[in-house]
Amino acid sequence: MVNDNDKINALLAQEENLLNRAVAKTMEAYNQEPTNANLKDWEAARDALVKCRGRKAAEANPAQAALAGIPEVLEYLKSEGWKIEKTKLYNDQGKIDKQKDGSILKKDADKYAAYFLKKLDGSDYEDIDPAEKIKWETEIAKQKAEKLTMENEINRAVYVLKSDVEMQLAARASYLKDNLGMDFIHSFAPRIVTLVQGTQDKIPDLVDIWLEHIEEVFNHYSKPMKFEVPNIKTEETEDI
Repeated sequence: MVNDNDKINALLAQEENLLNRAVAKTMEAYNQEPTNANLKDWEAARDALVKCRGRKAAEANPAQAALAGIPEVLEYLKSEGWKIEKTKLYNDQGKIDKQKDGSILKKDADKYAAYFLKKLDGSDYEDIDPAEKIKWETEIAKQKAEKLTMENEINRAVYVLKSDVEMQLAARASYLKDNLGMDFIHSFAPRIVTLVQGTQDKIPDLVDIWLEHIEEVFNHYSKPMKFEVPNIKTEETEDI
């Protein structure tokens, strides 16, 4: 029997596949005609794919579920029994680690609450060592500084986001599979049979062999890739 989680995972996988195709098609349209409208279509498809993958990650690991912003964090913390008001949360938002899209993972909201809030019944979540709190705040500040530095480097085109590279590779793979997979072989099989002077009843065998080959190729193509980031010195970046 298929349970609800399996159904949700299947739907998310189907949605991700459709969005991969949308990214591929909108990217192809933009490459052929680089207009603002086509760029917006590609960005919309890309953003939708990122959100879909976020939902998949959250389904697999609830702690990775993302809250859209401070208002959602406020509602979440209140629902968990924390004593918190909107003004304090906005003042404290620098103490909460955020994702690059501005969202906040539930686990990061929980960590903030554990260090800085009390439960509505007046109890602490746990005993926190003041030295550990200072260490954590320092680490958050360091991470934010490093993130800002990296964003500046990306804006200067020194680095490319790994997620952007992976997304474009996935889009290219989706495009290739659409054009070299099932649709291609079924439409070209009769022509191939004629070319090799075969017979029509051999078409199913040819289709099976070709699809098996395509699957093998794309299984290899879809293996995780290791991205090497060059160690660029400051003086070298001035010439880029």
